[in-house]
Order: sequence, then structure tokens, then C-alpha cells
Amino acid sequence: MFTFKNTARNLAALAALLVIGAAAPFAHAQGTLAGWGNDYYGQVSGPTADGGAFSRVAAGVHHSVALRTDGTLVSWGWDVQGQVSGTPTTGTFSAVAAGAYHSVAIRTNGTLVSWGRDGEGQVSGPNADGGTFTAVAGGGFHSVAIRTNGTLVSWGIDDNGQVSGTPTTGTFSAIAGGGYHSVAIRTDGTLVAWGRDNAGQVSGIPTTGAFSRVAAGVHHSLALRTDGTLVSWGWDGFGQMSGPNADGGTFTAVAAGGYHSVALRTDGTLVSWGIDDNQEVSGTPAGTFSAVAGGYRHNLAITGVAPAQQIQALEAAVQALVDGGARLPVAGQPLQAKLNAALAALAAGDTQGAIDSLTAFINQVRAFVRTGRLTPAQGQSLIDAARAIITALGG
Repeated sequence: MFTFKNTARNLAALAALLVIGAAAPFAHAQGTLAGWGNDYYGQVSGPTADGGAFSRVAAGVHHSVALRTDGTLVSWGWDVQGQVSGTPTTGTFSAVAAGAYHSVAIRTNGTLVSWGRDGEGQVSGPNADGGTFTAVAGGGFHSVAIRTNGTLVSWGIDDNGQVSGTPTTGTFSAIAGGGYHSVAIRTDGTLVAWGRDNAGQVSGIPTTGAFSRVAAGVHHSLALRTDGTLVSWGWDGFGQMSGPNADGGTFTAVAAGGYHSVALRTDGTLVSWGIDDNQEVSGTPAGTFSAVAGGYRHNLAITGVAPAQQIQALEAAVQALVDGGARLPVAGQPLQAKLNAALAALAAGDTQGAIDSLTAFINQVRAFVRTGRLTPAQGQSLIDAARAIITALGG
């Protein structure tokens, strides 16, 4: 049985590209990290001693980086080019990404910071842009970001048009960096790709449908449709494309490794497919998770309750407030209706619809605080819990 106090605390806790030696998977309590695959440089086992709770995670070739729920960063694994020791130790961040041997993060004020290998300008490039950003992705030796106004900017190596091929018109909602190419989702839900196209990872892009998530490996790409189903294109030499087509489920997140892929099902469980010479597939852990990332030969995930279960817990929290005497109209029905809509959207595979309903929930909570129907503390606890679910959904 959920109580408001415990539910809020528990949900807040959730808010939460060679190949030598594979590590057995490890897993921890909710909000902490799980990893599997190649661990020669500690890119899998490194965070076991951190003991923190995390909201986002990214993986490169031999290093990993995560965003804690307090907004700080931690990196581990191979550090020959400063991809670990160069991690910022001050400030707070809202997003993080990893390229082959570099990392990029967005500060909470919207500005960018990068560290690690800069031989191709993948670190120093964005410093001259002077703008603010909402999303960032790392490719092999390039980076790409979405500005606050929805436009794109890329920097780093340009030997295959990774930078010069970046779209210069339109606005975008999501991006991914592959080995030598990039993929983005326009704000109308359609896809665009540019860069190296040796295996159809650019030209094979779907031209119909609407999409909410995108991922890119060395020579393959994946996207999540708004109905929660997956589509893949590019090179399939290790089954990194064709694997999920037989699954038959719906998904809330997808990630691409070098030659493998991994996705988060709507129920919070994981599925991986593609090359398995370092247990990238067979090492996939059981349990439920809230986020996932693919490295060259390893994967990372954040443990947690599936988004649908988190929403149900939030419904219980609202009911507990009503039972406790909160002066919510119609026994909290305006809030419960928005949470029910979020659950229905998830069940239909509509991740963006769920995010929109949760955003409406937050706005309604704020209105109830303004009118005195909820105390500021009650309202903030509900808002924090809803934001944690939105983060888990990629919003």
C-alpha cells in the first residue's frame, strides 16, 4: 500500500565506440546502474563503488558516463584521453552523451561542456557557438546538438559529411550520433539522416510514419515509432537490425552499440540483439529499468520501476492525499484523469502522449498550489515524481 510520503520519496529516487574480456552483469537497487559486456577497462564495473542514484547514462568505446539525480556527473573506464579525469566536478547538468573517446553534457543553464579526445574538434567545436541547447549526442569522432530554438549544430570530423551535411533548415526534437553518421527527428515526427552511407544507414531511412526516439551504431540506425514499435535500417551483418522484429512488443527507449542494439520495453524489461562476442546480448540483465545506453561493446542501464508502474504509484499518492483530507475537487479527479491518460498513452506505445499528459498533470498541480488546494510541499512532491517519470521516458 502506497502512502504519499513514501511514494514521493521512492519515485524521486528513481528519477531519475576493442574487444578483450567480458564482464558478468551487475545490478543494484532502484536508481543505480547495471552494466554488461566488455569490461577490459572497467567501463562496466567501474560505477559499482559510486553508490549514487542516477537519471541518465551514456557509453563510448571504452568509457561510460552518468548523470546523478542531483545533477552531477561521474565517468569511469579508459582514461587515456581524459574522458574520465576531464569530467566536470562542479555545476549541475541536465543531459549527457558519449562519443567514441569523448563526452558532452548540457549544463542546467543550457550551455555545453565537452571533454576527452579533441583530435578532430569534437570537444572544442561547440565552445564558439555561444548558444543554449536542449539535447546532445556523441558520434564516433563528431558531436551534434539541438539548440533551444530547435535547430541543429554539429562539430568534429567531417570526412563523411557528419558536420557539413547537417540540416540547416527546420526544427528537431531528438538526435543520435553513429560511428560516421547522424540521425534526427524533426518536430513533425519525420526522420532525417546524414553522413556515411556505406550500408544504407542514411539512405535506408524510413520515409513514412512518425517517430519519438532514434539511435545510431557504427553502420546501422534504429528509431522508435510513436506507437512504440521499432524500425531499423543499415548493415545487419550481426543481426543488429533484424533482431527486434520478432519480439512483437512495444518500447519506450532504444539504444545502439557498435554492432548490437538494446531496447527498453514498455513493461520496463530489456531486450538486446546483434553481436554477442562480449555478452552484449546474453548478458542482458533481468528486472525493470528506466533508461538504457549502448557502447561499442558494452551496455548500461538504470534500474527502476517501469514508467507505467511509476504512474500507478503517483495515482496512489494522489488518492492518499484525498484520503488525508486534501481539498482537491471531485476527489482528485482532474489529476487522476491526466495520469489515466498517460497510462493509456503508454499502453498504446505513445511515449510522447504520455509525456504530454504528465506535463498537463504538473501544470494542474501548480494550479492547485496557487489556489491553496495543495500545500507547496505536497505540490512539489507530486511535481518531482512526475518529472522523474518524464525523464525516464526521455522528456
